[in-house]
Amino acid sequence: MKNTLTFITALIFIASWTGSLFYLSGKKNSASLHIPGGTMTDQGEGDQNARLNYELNRLKDPETGVVPARIHHAETVFTASLPKDQDSRAGAPAIWSPRGPYNLSGRTRAVGIDVSHENVLLAGGVSSGLYKSTDTGATWMMTSTPAQLHSITGLSQDKRAGHTDTWYYCTGEAYGTSASATGAFHLGDGIYKSTDDGNSWTGLISSVHGTPQTFDFLTDANWDIATDPSDTSDAVYVASVGSIFRTIDGGTTWTTALNGFISNGDYSYFSDVACANNGSKYATFSSDGTPGGIYRSTNGTIWTKITPDSFPTVYNRIVIGINPTNENEVYFLGVTPGFGLLSTDFMLDTEYYSLWKYTYISGNGDSLGGSWINLSQNLPYDGSLFGNFYAQGGYDLYVAVKPDDPNVVFVGGTNIFRSTDAFTSPNNTTQIGGYGIGSTYPDFTIYPNHHPDQHKMIFFPSDANKMISSCDGGVFKTNDDMATSVTWSSLNNGYTSTQFYTIAIDHGLPLNDIVIGGLQDNGSFFTNTTTATAPWT
Repeated sequence: MKNTLTFITALIFIASWTGSLFYLSGKKNSASLHIPGGTMTDQGEGDQNARLNYELNRLKDPETGVVPARIHHAETVFTASLPKDQDSRAGAPAIWSPRGPYNLSGRTRAVGIDVSHENVLLAGGVSSGLYKSTDTGATWMMTSTPAQLHSITGLSQDKRAGHTDTWYYCTGEAYGTSASATGAFHLGDGIYKSTDDGNSWTGLISSVHGTPQTFDFLTDANWDIATDPSDTSDAVYVASVGSIFRTIDGGTTWTTALNGFISNGDYSYFSDVACANNGSKYATFSSDGTPGGIYRSTNGTIWTKITPDSFPTVYNRIVIGINPTNENEVYFLGVTPGFGLLSTDFMLDTEYYSLWKYTYISGNGDSLGGSWINLSQNLPYDGSLFGNFYAQGGYDLYVAVKPDDPNVVFVGGTNIFRSTDAFTSPNNTTQIGGYGIGSTYPDFTIYPNHHPDQHKMIFFPSDANKMISSCDGGVFKTNDDMATSVTWSSLNNGYTSTQFYTIAIDHGLPLNDIVIGGLQDNGSFFTNTTTATAPWT
């Protein structure tokens, strides 16, 4: 569950382009904290001893009701034994060791399976860095360094023969950050590249500028990244706030492939990009900018707007799902206020969603060159609190087609749903992840060994019945995505990507190892051991 706060307000005052490709001049809109209207009054107003009673209640022994004798002396002795700030400045830095949670992971927007070695998995959390597993998720190792930016939002492998050791990830989450305030977003700092199968990473100088604390470059906030398997050059596309960027030299230089940033105040906030094996590329922009719409290209430089006339006029995030068995068929799933399927969540909030299928026929794909089918009313909706398709404004959103069966289409929102007739009807759809089936409020349940809020789904190249799901609970795997009741296994074994809102240690018992934390979308967890691999509860 997410309290999502749109990042758009942080960009309102961005000024116009300068000569540098990714650079934006000017200031973001920054808000200061304030107390809403009204006046503040003291607790215990009218009681002259309220302050003294308050202090006494904080300091007294609860058994005797009085402050223990010589307590101030005991306090000074204790504080004198604490580590001092000057100790670290004098060359005695603190020594840190991992505590976990080993068995629990967090928000994951980026995940990949190595096409050359399927036991190799890569995953990146929104605030945790890039991790690699060489045993299909049984163990993980962090391969980005502590000095590199950890806000990973997209990941793509160069799948061309002889190039599969090359990977790219993009940084900066532009929507859905849990700390819902202006300036609280996990901003990024460009694109990172690995040429040793994810064992080490280098920030691409052309996109990394060293100012992740400020939104001054479009590549500080990226939706996704896609390599082009059809191009003989090292072609990569990045969907950023306001633009689709392209490189044909592996990130040494970049150009604007598709401009969604026309001027100050006129830009498309949401975008997406996908590349097919047959050379076609698709991109989307939200309708809040003049360039808004759906685009198709065969060379990455000339794009044709193929948005159908019957498409909704207002749309936010739209994601892309290419059919691997027929790449002329492409699905587009989006948040379309006032149009499409009206759905509700457990808070009875409402949103509209649209699912469209596009088929390329000929020419540039526009008008008579392409056909469209509106499948929106077949998206899952049963009127329950937790069983509807719901995407929280596009925070959790994807559409994916099973590589060996074009009739099997998956959509991800808070839950995962599987259709066996490609959503041509609402009758052959099954919930296979997210919240527990039939869950009710307030004591809702979670789908066994899974987690709500879906971000990515990928299939194993050798067996499309096996797939990986990434979500706000980390990374999960199923060996049979066509089962009547899909069974998941957690791959969160040292993939340390949870996000802590707050943490506490127990001061009551000397030398105890109790730690309790409150985690984003994962409740409160506890440990009482320093063993790094011990599960938290």
